[in-house]
Formats: sequence, C-alpha cells, structure tokens
Amino acid sequence: MGVLGWDQLTADEHARVLDAIVANRADPSPWTVEIQPTNKCNVDCFFCSSKPFRADETLPFDDMIAPLLREGAATNLRNLRLSGGGESLVYPKIRELVDLCLELGIRITDVTTNAAPLARLARPLVEAGLDIISISLNEPDAERYAATMRTGPRVFEKVIEGVVAMREARDAAPAGRRPKIELKLMFHKGNYRLAHEMYRLGRELDADSIMINNILGLPAEQKMTATECDEARTLLGEIIAADCATGDPRLNFWLDAEGDLQAFAMETVGRLMPGRFARPEESDPPKDRVRYCLMGWYNATIAATGIVYPCCNFVGLPNKAMGNLHERSMRDVWHGPEYERFRAEFRWMMLLKGRAEHSRKVQQYLEPMCLAENVCPFSWGLCHDGFYREVAEAMDRRVSTAERLEAQARNAVLKTAHRVKATLVG
Repeated sequence: MGVLGWDQLTADEHARVLDAIVANRADPSPWTVEIQPTNKCNVDCFFCSSKPFRADETLPFDDMIAPLLREGAATNLRNLRLSGGGESLVYPKIRELVDLCLELGIRITDVTTNAAPLARLARPLVEAGLDIISISLNEPDAERYAATMRTGPRVFEKVIEGVVAMREARDAAPAGRRPKIELKLMFHKGNYRLAHEMYRLGRELDADSIMINNILGLPAEQKMTATECDEARTLLGEIIAADCATGDPRLNFWLDAEGDLQAFAMETVGRLMPGRFARPEESDPPKDRVRYCLMGWYNATIAATGIVYPCCNFVGLPNKAMGNLHERSMRDVWHGPEYERFRAEFRWMMLLKGRAEHSRKVQQYLEPMCLAENVCPFSWGLCHDGFYREVAEAMDRRVSTAERLEAQARNAVLKTAHRVKATLVG
C-alpha cells in the first residue's frame, strides 16, 4: 500500500503526476496536504523532538484552512494528513475540519495522535476515508504512561478508550474502507523489560500493527548499557517468536537508535518468517536506482506557524521553508521560486539516477538522507514500485539529451571540487 493517499488516486491522476515530473512543472495544487493544525499538546513527553520548534501556535480555520481546502478541492487536492508538533486532535475546530473534508470529498487518509481526544472523533474520521491512524501509546500501563508522558494517570484510560472507539469504528466500516490501526510503543532503558506487556496490550487492543520504537537523541546516561541491550535482545526474540507463531504477525520495528536492536529484530523475523518484510523487486533489482522522493510534485506540509514545507522531515528548519500562508496563498507558494528550486534539485538527482554529489553550497534542499536509498519512507514508500519504474522509463525517453548532459556536467564539477578539497585536507 502506498502512503499519503497514493492508492486513492486514479490511474489517470497517477499519469498526471508522472507528466508533471517529466515535464518539470507542477500541477495546480498539491495532491496531498499534511496539516499540523496546532502546536498545543495535551501531554509533555520527556523525549519530544518537536518541543524545540513549538510555541503557542494554531492555524486559523475560517481564514486559512477552510479556504485552502476549498481552493485545493476545486483543482486536484484529494487527500489530507493530520499530524503535528502538537496533538492534532485538540485543534479547537477539529470537528469542523473533518466535516468540511467530508463535504468536499477530501479523504483524511492518515492521522498521527496520542488518542486521548480520539473517542468522539473515531467514527467521523473513518467516515472521512481514513487509511491509517498512528497512535503513540508509548507505554503499557497507566503508571509508566504518566511518567513518560508527564501527565496524569487517568489520561491513559482516555487513550485506551480512544483506541477501543477506533477499533469499533474500523470493524463497523465496510470491507475495503477499514483503516489500519498502528500502535507505537517506546522501547527504552526505563521500560524494555515490559516487552511482553507491550505486545500483549497491542494484541488485546487488536491493533493491525504493533510498532516497537526506540528514542533518537537520548543522552548517554539514558541509553541502554551493553548488558541491557543483551537482555533487550532476549526479550525481543521472545515476543517475535510469539508473534510469528500466531500466523498473523503484527509486530514492526524502528529500533535504529540503540545498539543492534533493529538488525537483531529483522534477522529474527527473517529466520522465523522468511520473506515477511521482503519487497517484491528485491528478487530482481534494477540496474539503476529508480525510487526517488516525489514529494515536490505531490505533497505540501503546513506547520502550525503557517509556514509551508515540502515534507514533515524539514519542519522547523528555516532554510527549508517554501513560504508562509500568512503572507502568500497556497497557490502562490506551490508555484513559487522556493518550490521550483526544490523540484529542480530533486529532478537533477533523478536525472543522475541517484549518483549525485552533495554540496551544501550548491544545494539548498537536497540532503544526504534524500540521496540515500531506503532511508526516508517518503522516498521509497510513497507509491508502488511500478510507478517509480514508469517515471524512470519516462525520464529516459522524454528528457532531452542536452538536459541530461547538463546535469552530468554540473555533477562532474562538484565531484572534481570534492576531490580537490579532499587532497588539500589530506
């Protein structure tokens, strides 16, 4: 399944995205917008990565969000994603936003939430076409939740009520319109011994995916020791074995921040259920890279400040801003010079089939993570592999030799400059 509503577009709409990429232009509006409607949050997680960028900011509904959705729906806006530096579902006009999407036929494809405000919104969100809801449950009991999220223990009860309401709304929806419920549980020094409790709770709540994460950016004293990592591997192995034995595995992992836990988890799954995480094309890899970031032609992310970014990875970084909706319309931003340069840099990488030199002096938006394959989920997982191959083939057929040679010449200059610098430094 693609992400950000890709599967909800028709074949003709997919073709329009392809044509825009090859022709080096933009469609009238983004196909998907990610809105972070407020920076306010109802909890205070000790590990929050958004807090440094957060102030008391909320997007105006009548003067900004509603006009943006109406204008976009009149062109090619099809999908909405709700996320944020805060809790999106505490937005004061969240129900009006959901109702307007229903009226305009814009699907709310995915939502990121801590689920405390979810119970009253579960059914309307499913009716609005929800594909996936990612719930940061983080801890398996009220006491640990209160400590980690720095909130009252009763909030955990509200979270569970929200998850149950979403499960009931999912199960009541027609076949083919049932959203995926993803529970995220943190795995860190303070709770890794509760691995079995985490897995058990995820199963009891009937989550479609039980995502075990660890935390980026922890200081050394909050990280697991080597001995604790050994114990954590044992516990992970036990819950993975239990999960695989059901014949209906739910566990997923993002454990790159500490030790070798991610590699261990994936190797264990691979041994017990060969091929579970394999991608179809891995058995017949293409000679050249074909998967690239297509967000410049597909998505816009709007922070609670009103500043537009090409994706959520860049939110809060001033040099990655595309414009401010308090100053310019979405249409002006989408077709503005910042987005044009963003698309040009990423199209340049595509013309070079991923063999591009990185230079912060030359490239404002292209980052090392954008150049690396299979690092950012929006680079390799936005859509199906077949579409990436179609784009690569169309670029080969329809882009002029002159443009391709110009891209190669620019890359050669950068490569030479890097060699010279390395020689001088050495």
